[in-house]
Amino acid sequence: MFIGQMTQAAPVWLSNEKGTETETRQLATFTNIISSGSVDIILKHGTVQEIKVVTDKGLAHKVRTEVNDNTLTVSNPGQYWNVKVLRVYITVPTIKEIKLTGSGDLETEGTFPCNDLLFNIRGSGDIKLNLNTVNVKGSISGSGDAEIYGVTGVLDLTLSGSGDIEAKGLRLAKLLLQVSGSGDAELEGVAEKVTIGHFSSGDISLTRLKAQDGDLEQRGSGDCSIFVTNELNVSNSGSGDVYVYGNPMKKRGSSHGSGDIYYK
Repeated sequence: MFIGQMTQAAPVWLSNEKGTETETRQLATFTNIISSGSVDIILKHGTVQEIKVVTDKGLAHKVRTEVNDNTLTVSNPGQYWNVKVLRVYITVPTIKEIKLTGSGDLETEGTFPCNDLLFNIRGSGDIKLNLNTVNVKGSISGSGDAEIYGVTGVLDLTLSGSGDIEAKGLRLAKLLLQVSGSGDAELEGVAEKVTIGHFSSGDISLTRLKAQDGDLEQRGSGDCSIFVTNELNVSNSGSGDVYVYGNPMKKRGSSHGSGDIYYK
């Protein structure tokens, strides 16, 4: 039984039924996804597009899936109590952009191959991507966390919120990382060049990202650790410390704040 109670804000839906229901929906093709509600999304690679909505019994019709301008928007207006399953399974040949603005999570099932992927987290939902991807640009301005695996080429990340990012299996020509929020960043793999801007209280750990060359500007209170073997330029005018690993052949460092630079 589902009870809809009208309030000044939005209807409230209470789930008392047992079991789940599944709806398969036929939609126009899309390459972008926006999730604005509390629905969790499972993303899978496949040659044929398929959309399945799986919820507690009686709630599937409350999940909206609309395609406009090549973008699928998943939403569920209202408030939901005692709901166990609220999920959309998406199978598509490729994806270009993912935006999370609500509390729903998104994760891949299996490895998802694509190129030039954009992702943005503005809400509290988390994102977990197992990729085989050349070039990723991502930003976190909310509290949601990101876990990424399997990026080559260029990885461009901006963290301005409280969400953390963890990336593994990286084989990069270039890493661009800017942290201006309280979220932490931890990356693993190899990179030819890393460029880091650190302006906040979030910590950066790159000791497991083996880089040849690196540029680091540190102006925040968080600490930063970096691994460089060839050439490194470091400027520290903040209160956080910088830890350098890899014994770079060429290194230039200047410290003008209360933070120090340590060569390990």
